[in-house]
Amino acid sequence: MTLPSCAFTAWGTTVVITKPIILEGQGVGLTTLRRQVGGALIMFQVTGVAGFEMRNLTLDGTFDTDPNVYQDMGLGLTDAVDFRIHNVAFQNLSRGIEIHGDPIVTRGVIYLNTFTDMYYLDPVRGALGYGVVVYGSGTWPPLRLGTAQSVFIEDNTFTRNRHAVASNNGSRYVFRFNTIIDNRENAAAIDAHGRGVWPRGSRQYEIYGNTVDNAVPRYAGVAPRGGDGVIFSNRFSFNVTNDLLLTNEGGCVGLYPLPDQIRSLYIWNNTVPNGASARIVLQAGCETFIQVNRDFFLTPPPAYTPFIHPHPLRG
Repeated sequence: MTLPSCAFTAWGTTVVITKPIILEGQGVGLTTLRRQVGGALIMFQVTGVAGFEMRNLTLDGTFDTDPNVYQDMGLGLTDAVDFRIHNVAFQNLSRGIEIHGDPIVTRGVIYLNTFTDMYYLDPVRGALGYGVVVYGSGTWPPLRLGTAQSVFIEDNTFTRNRHAVASNNGSRYVFRFNTIIDNRENAAAIDAHGRGVWPRGSRQYEIYGNTVDNAVPRYAGVAPRGGDGVIFSNRFSFNVTNDLLLTNEGGCVGLYPLPDQIRSLYIWNNTVPNGASARIVLQAGCETFIQVNRDFFLTPPPAYTPFIHPHPLRG
């Protein structure tokens, strides 16, 4: 389906897609769809589709006019396989892309997009706002590092987002070679939730080759609150208060091990601009729960090889 050049300002209905179409515009600066105030919160919802592709358009929300009113979303993907999202500008939304599905089935690649002003401030729940958020299905699958079975987020630019990426509920994601600029206050640029309100926390993440650059000091660069994986070869500006912050969802209280806490995380070769090693900060109170050489390690995992880049689905 090809959309014409337009600046459509009254997008008010969720378009539900259940077939493997290519949805494309004429270009980021040529086809712009803006969600109208009071319209449906989700612009596009793709469910149960293998091979969906979106490209060459802009999805625009209402953050610039109503930042504390609408939890709007550009694209929802549920039970999607081998999706491709590229050359799309997501802007002024609460969530750019939200993914739900069984992590042993859900996979795809999100690349060469821009995510700008993903933010929402709820007067009760506090700040939200995600460029991409990945949710599993509440299961706890085995680790499958370095394989194609994941949601890949690569070569994108995230500007003034709360979290460029967040995750929960048994999710798997790869976040690599992205540029993050000026993530919002009191938040980590790169996030992975532990177990909290969802049945399970984040299961697996591979975070590498990214840059985080803030004009003013911000809370954290990468801050996993649970789950396992690898974090390596990322570069943090001096305006990241905690380069790598290790903690647990809801705090470190109870008996070790806590549900879905960090147990097998490998961290190495992360730097700041002068070439020094990035700082690994352990949340106060978590010292007996998250320990080096037991729960996290400062070397690569045995026999780990990152999955091929660019992702083969990019063609």
